[in-house]
Amino acid sequence: MYPAWSGMQANSSSSIQAAPPAAIGRYRLLTRIASGGMGAVYLAETDWVPGSPPKRVALKVLHAHHGDDEEITSRFVDEGRVAGRIVHPNVVQVLDAGRTDEYVYMALEYVHGDTLAGLLRACAARGTPFPLGIVVAIATEFLEGLHAAHGATDESGTSIGLVHRDVSPQNILIGVDGRAYVTDFGVAKVKDRIRATRSGSMIGKTGYMAPEQVAGGVVSAKTDLYAAGIVLWECLAGAKLFDGLEAQIQAAVTRNPPPSVRTRRPEVPEALDALVAELLQHAPDRRPPSAHVVSERVAATGPRASREELAAWVSELFARGPRTGGRHPFGHDVCARRATIG
Repeated sequence: MYPAWSGMQANSSSSIQAAPPAAIGRYRLLTRIASGGMGAVYLAETDWVPGSPPKRVALKVLHAHHGDDEEITSRFVDEGRVAGRIVHPNVVQVLDAGRTDEYVYMALEYVHGDTLAGLLRACAARGTPFPLGIVVAIATEFLEGLHAAHGATDESGTSIGLVHRDVSPQNILIGVDGRAYVTDFGVAKVKDRIRATRSGSMIGKTGYMAPEQVAGGVVSAKTDLYAAGIVLWECLAGAKLFDGLEAQIQAAVTRNPPPSVRTRRPEVPEALDALVAELLQHAPDRRPPSAHVVSERVAATGPRASREELAAWVSELFARGPRTGGRHPFGHDVCARRATIG
């Protein structure tokens, strides 16, 4: 997600035109999924291949009044360029990008399902944790997607040094196809990115930042691995690892060693608990070497749910309909129940 879209709410009527257009470019808008101060996400369709059934996409659109803002549009275009360098079954694909006289847009692969944050919230509401086999299946897949992002290259085959910087349950999608996807490269760092982050600005969600991120230090792929460790901890424990006010979270991240996940869920295998602890090491060089290595080590800790089993589990949660009000440990999603991008 573009950084300033973090307040995006599902089907909100605020900060969005009362009567959105019927089409943008070659995309027919079907329904608004989510909206915020910077833009909106629509379920849309297009005649991708003449003579074939229309193709559904998630269309991410800047509000028209931002179209003349060079910084905003440049960052939006940067996001598309960065994400477009990653082609992997566990990464949401950028299909197209462009602009009309009024709008700047990006078309992304449509994933029918929910965010990992939404599934965590649904399980918290039911008082049931994720089955361990489900955690293994989700983790191995999103880690492989993250590894593909870290290995992204430019046209010459040279690494672009990509760091996601916002790995979190909100930016991991779980489809009813039984597959996990990494999404939202709006704040990703690459070594030759044209536009640098504003000095002094903090990038990412506070509860998923590595110590070096909180301190404003150098970030690397190991920074994303720390965030992946938090995601794993929360999937296993069914609770937030770091919660509270921003200053309290930052203090906890930089000063306190995270508790063992087995203190919350004793049946977690010792090898998986040890791996999570390794991911959450304060010193980046003490974390595992790559997301692929972590994926393989997660897979070795116990039985993994099959794609069919994950699909059935997600569909069962998904079929319960819109979530009711009230706060759960994982707060509010930044996208709708059927949203496909962050």
